[in-house]
Amino acid sequence: MLEGSEEDVTCLSEKMQMCSTSDSNDIHTTTTTTASTITESLIDSRVFENKKKSDIRMKMQTNNIKPINIQEKILFVIDATTESNATQFELGRGDKFPPLFMIKRIVEIFINIKSSINSNHEYCLFILNANKIQRIHTFMNNTIEFLHYIDDIEEYENDSQTFDLGNLFNDIDDCFKTTSVNCVNRVIFIYCRSHAIPTFLTSKLNFDLLMKKQRFFLDILYIHEHPSEENNCDAIYSALNALDVKNSAYIFEVGRNATRLHDHMVKLVAHPLQRPLQRESHYSLKAHLASLHKEPHTSV
Repeated sequence: MLEGSEEDVTCLSEKMQMCSTSDSNDIHTTTTTTASTITESLIDSRVFENKKKSDIRMKMQTNNIKPINIQEKILFVIDATTESNATQFELGRGDKFPPLFMIKRIVEIFINIKSSINSNHEYCLFILNANKIQRIHTFMNNTIEFLHYIDDIEEYENDSQTFDLGNLFNDIDDCFKTTSVNCVNRVIFIYCRSHAIPTFLTSKLNFDLLMKKQRFFLDILYIHEHPSEENNCDAIYSALNALDVKNSAYIFEVGRNATRLHDHMVKLVAHPLQRPLQRESHYSLKAHLASLHKEPHTSV
């Protein structure tokens, strides 16, 4: 330790001697350069720390918007089309119900929970019949009246092989044009076909415009038959996932399992500005804790 200390002292002494025998201009230049280097290092360090904090905040937020509880204007797009030989939901006690009946019940649960959290949320309804879109009323926060409109939805039989997303998003864009900029515009799209692949047969312009809006969110619940070679469930699910161009949507699929249907609908209750990205969401405390304590492993 002493030998090392003496070497350090000798080194410092030699440097000081060099400074003392140098010109005053050299000393000033050296001092200025050193101070400048230190300042730049401090600035780089602060920039790095600020960037690191910013990256963390962006991961915690959706679309980099402050997580606040502002009013939502929620448009339900409910597919009332029934295809030939459609199977029903079967509950544990053996009772069977058609998909539309189950949809009405889960929407009722959603509305009651959502309005109990914030009674200022407003709701609107689109009904899909093949490629026809029926708009029911304007946005309202009278939940009793809105649920009456839900109960009045009737089934439409159709076996079309395609569904035009272009016309749908044209109408959606038109629906939100009169809404305030100080609220969240949100679509919950409930699609129930196992053969009609959703595609943009007409213009995609309004869809692209909606996706550029920070406070517009599209969530999708896909209810389908059991996937087989006789239907297009896999292709339809892929097409619906492709609509999540902002990586901010919650997209769920369910066959004819009533429990999964209710579970997925309840997951949509969360406010879009207060929820994590879907891939980072946890619905099990055990799984969440495991992800927090997960340590990286390397091959040796």
